[in-house]
Amino acid sequence: MAITQEEWTKRHRQVLKNLVTNNRPLQIAARTAMKDMSIRIFIDGRKTDGSLIGQYDTKTPFYVNPKTSAGSVKKSKPKGREGLLPTKGKTGEHVFKNGKEHKTTYVNNYKDYRNRIGKPIDKVNLVLSGDLQSDFCNAKIVSDKLPPNPSPKKVTAHEYIITLSRKESRDKREGLEDKYGIIFHSSKEEVAKFIKIADVELRSEFAKAGL
Repeated sequence: MAITQEEWTKRHRQVLKNLVTNNRPLQIAARTAMKDMSIRIFIDGRKTDGSLIGQYDTKTPFYVNPKTSAGSVKKSKPKGREGLLPTKGKTGEHVFKNGKEHKTTYVNNYKDYRNRIGKPIDKVNLVLSGDLQSDFCNAKIVSDKLPPNPSPKKVTAHEYIITLSRKESRDKREGLEDKYGIIFHSSKEEVAKFIKIADVELRSEFAKAGL
């Protein structure tokens, strides 16, 4: 149905006002980009170029403290797995020769450690305690899965950022990218999808107004 020039101008101004105030197209595009990056990094275990981040070490043994590690004995042990025993040395003994109890647990390598606490070991996915994941997703993590709505930080209606707030997380990112390569930058596909969604949603705002 045809509308007058006056009505067209009125509707057009209202759409622009909504964009200035809320900018819904940018919000939707930013949230989609956030979710796509989160899935790629923490679920699929892939770098910015699409290749796997890496594989876990199978050569270097070490000791961990069960009371402070992600495999704490205070947490429920994974079904069918040994878990981290509170006092287990390299030889399997729980006490030293002097009778003192071990405070750490010996593991064969990092892959063995993750396996024993029930974490995925087929590829690097950067999820252990969940701290890095929760900081990146700007949300609390209650399991190995992503939160329902990972969300970028809103600066203004026209600016959203994906960032790490905690220094420990930034240090982890630096160490991981020094070791494996670029992980936390948006991929070409993610950027292209962001632009496409923003464009589609912008057109939708005008279409809903009959413009």
